[in-house]
Amino acid sequence: VIAAVRGAVSGRLAPFALAGAAAGGIVARKETACLTFLALLVGLALSKGGGLPVPRPLAMVLFAGTAVLVAVALYSDLFVDLRGLERPMDAIRLWGSRGLHADGHGKPWWYFLAILGRDEPTILAAGTAGSLLALWRRDRFGTFLLGWAGTILLAYSAIPYKTPWLVLNCVLPLALLGGATLQAGFAGGTSTEPGRPAVRVRGVVLCALASGAVLSA
Repeated sequence: VIAAVRGAVSGRLAPFALAGAAAGGIVARKETACLTFLALLVGLALSKGGGLPVPRPLAMVLFAGTAVLVAVALYSDLFVDLRGLERPMDAIRLWGSRGLHADGHGKPWWYFLAILGRDEPTILAAGTAGSLLALWRRDRFGTFLLGWAGTILLAYSAIPYKTPWLVLNCVLPLALLGGATLQAGFAGGTSTEPGRPAVRVRGVVLCALASGAVLSA
């Protein structure tokens, strides 16, 4: 995501090659990659492209080509076992069945929200604030992050099969939303005069974030 955004903003092609390599690695690494890409597409659709410039066709070809190359190389053990290209479908069939039937790992729908509230309260709170701020300001990139975070959380919450480490898929976009909140808060106003309300509020926010980070650690 970072590489694709940098490529779209700068107009350079190299970041799209990096983004494609990362996307291919995602496909080859985890059978739930389809949920990640679905969440990203929903975010882009809701935000009408995230407010980013439309990439050149050559950039998209480079992205897709690099993604396919990396995924095929990893699944085929560097092109020596082409039968390995069947593994993605095998993984989807296997884990799709297990996911729907829970297979001993059934959890309630609020399982990941409970983990976030217990282990990542700062990120959950900052991400929620970032979501509200994005909607209030009609910030298209913030809306993209909101669509990504909301869709991935809904998708994993809806699947009966749940394991705790899957919450990391929700932590990342929520953390980015929290970062957008901080950026918006600290960009407003340039006064550093002691005693000013804005300075005091920022100090309180920083103390709260630091305390939450210590708690999470």
